[in-house]
This record gives sequence, structure tokens and C-alpha cells, in this order.
Amino acid sequence: MKIDFQKFQGHGNDFIMINNLDGHYDLIKNDVSKIIFLCNRNFGIGSDGIIFLNSKKEVDFEMDFFNPDGSKSFCGNGARCAVSFAKKMKLIDVFSTFSAIDGVHESYFLGNTVKIKIHDINQIGEEDNNTFILDTGSPHYVHFQEKPLDSFDFLNYSREIRFSDRFIEKGININLAKQISLNKIEIRTYERGVENETQACGTGVTAAALALAFKNKLYDKQELNVMTLGGELIVEFVQQKKGVFTDVWLIGDAKFIYEGSIFI
Repeated sequence: MKIDFQKFQGHGNDFIMINNLDGHYDLIKNDVSKIIFLCNRNFGIGSDGIIFLNSKKEVDFEMDFFNPDGSKSFCGNGARCAVSFAKKMKLIDVFSTFSAIDGVHESYFLGNTVKIKIHDINQIGEEDNNTFILDTGSPHYVHFQEKPLDSFDFLNYSREIRFSDRFIEKGININLAKQISLNKIEIRTYERGVENETQACGTGVTAAALALAFKNKLYDKQELNVMTLGGELIVEFVQQKKGVFTDVWLIGDAKFIYEGSIFI
């Protein structure tokens, strides 16, 4: 079977995008082995995930996201790339709505910059003064430290937590963060499903920003800059009261890389 695809990236997070509005590729997206093959960087196309744009009533499109291991979740940077893909296909204009595994989202296409709304957050688990657990569409473990983020073995640190008895069944994304200034954070992220560090993670960036606001008691409307290996993203939000966040927006670049076809 011939599969036509496009590649997009959001701050180094790269995704295979497939137009499945007519359901032509349903057999592919329902076969986990095919998803794993397509995302494999040695034998397939290679990516941090694959997204099928499906038709769905009451929204402009459905974003059907798969991790490289075939599991499903919400993906913030993937969502921004899906919006950019939909714009390139002339499916949407500036404002759009789309559905994902965690429900309906709003978005704005602003040139290469895409702004997506993340669901309200009303629960943050506080492990200690510097460690937090929250779900921003995907579950995240966020730890703040004072030392440089490259000062130790991040992969081994992340895998010890990710595959611990506590998290091995459902999995969790690991984020190591450092506050640089009042409104700026540096972050590294290990993503479940990818099972490696990625250049950026949209839900991880959002989780780190909200965790910092929770930790530092930043109320009302805020805008935080989060520096990833792939570049800087912006998170806007309102902390109504401690641990209750509304109007959460993830903002950053989402760019077309190339298009092609593959036979499987």
C-alpha cells in the first residue's frame, strides 16, 4: 500500500502527518505494527509520532496521535503541527477547533506560530517543594533543580523514574527543569512512548510552566517562556487559586519539513 505523508516539526519534535479525511488509511492506523514501522528512524520514515487527520462532525478535524511504540496520548507539539498541516491543506483558516484523545481544543494559526488551548488543570500532586505531578493531556513528573541540567546523566535518571514500580504500568513523562529568571524556565524532557529524550515536548513545557506557577504562587494571568533543546515556547495561563489553572495556551513554531510517499 502506498502512503502519502508530510513531515512537520515543532521545535525539533518531528511528526509524520497523514491526510485521512476520507478514511483511506484506517487499516494503517489500526495496525500497531505499521505505526511502529513508520516511526522507526532506521527502517521507516522516522519521527517522534504519527498523526492522522480524520474527519469528525462539530469540529474542523480530528487529530489521531500515536507514539512511536503505537500507544496513544495527547501531544501538544503534535497538535500544533496538526493545525499547521490542516492550514497547508486549506482545511482551516486562522481559528479552528479539533478533537484529540482528551477532548476538543481551540487553536489559532499565526503564520509559522500556532497557539493551542490546553484543558483546564485543577489538580497538581506535590511530591516535595521541587517535585510535582500533573496531567496536561499527558501525565508529567516535573522536578526543579538549581544545578545545570546537563550536569548528570539525564537518561538514566529519567528511566529510573519512568520504569519504577509506581509508573511502569501507565507510564509518565519526566521533566527536569531549572528556573532562569522570574518568567523563564529551562527544561529537558524524557517522553514515554518515545522512550527517549526529545528536543521538545509541548505538554511537558506546559506542565513545567504550571508547576513553577504553583511552586512560586504566581496568580492571575501569566506568560512564561520555556527553553527546550529545540527552542523556546510560550505558555499563557491564569492561576485562579492555588492549583486551579484556566485559559492555558501553548504557543510556538510548527513548520513543514518535506513530503513523500512510502510503500508498505
